[in-house]
Amino acid sequence: MIVMFAALAALLTAANLSGADMRACLGWAVDYPAGYEKLKAGLSAAEWTDACRQAREANERRLSAVRLLRETGTSPVAGYSSATSFLAKARKASDPDLVQLFSHVAEDQMARESLSNAKLPIAQGLSPAARTLYDGLVVQDAVAADLRSRQWLKAAVARRGWFTIDRDGADADFGALLIVQHADADLAFKHEMLVLLEPLALAGRSRTSSFPQMYERWAVAAKAPQRFGLNGACKGPGVWEPYPVEDPDHVDERRAAFGMKQSLAEHVKQMSGRCS
Repeated sequence: MIVMFAALAALLTAANLSGADMRACLGWAVDYPAGYEKLKAGLSAAEWTDACRQAREANERRLSAVRLLRETGTSPVAGYSSATSFLAKARKASDPDLVQLFSHVAEDQMARESLSNAKLPIAQGLSPAARTLYDGLVVQDAVAADLRSRQWLKAAVARRGWFTIDRDGADADFGALLIVQHADADLAFKHEMLVLLEPLALAGRSRTSSFPQMYERWAVAAKAPQRFGLNGACKGPGVWEPYPVEDPDHVDERRAAFGMKQSLAEHVKQMSGRCS
């Protein structure tokens, strides 16, 4: 599961509510760069207090659920299928590096599944304001999990190389790819991994189909040219254009090399059909 936090991150930094106010609301132990002034301004004092209470209680339910999941390998509530799967892989692995890898990815997925599944039992019934506050608490944990995973993977790859399909299995490769995919806070590290991954993906030693999406996500974030033309924008009704693409004369060759069945022209036509 790949969930992006850009929209929520923008909300979290949109205003300048003091850290003391947020600690009083959500019990954060440290100042967090979150801005909820606009959210709070639209509520009465009683509504704000109730939203804070709802968010804290939902977060306690979440923390209790993930603690039990870590301890037993079984989630007490629905919605944590990916985290449960990676914890099971960690328990079965005999290689200590694979145990660590799968454990890190499980932590990543716990936060993302808590955030992305609005129907998760522990977050049901929240007011819109409480849901936003609750999401902020989950994002805080996701950011911390991403940092821990990224630091660990960086050291592991430097020591033993990539977790290749032929040596470590497809699950290990995919798990490591998820950590790189979510490393948007460290674009230099992500690019370093992409350079390493390209020949491995072309040789089938890393998941070939994942590389184009990962590269384009890095390129957009780094304001660099794309290589496959996957991302773009509607320019008018029925008109979609990709963001700049390097060496456009050979883009279809690159697409084919990574198993993409559509040409860029076919992709543009498909995407243009979505522009109204």
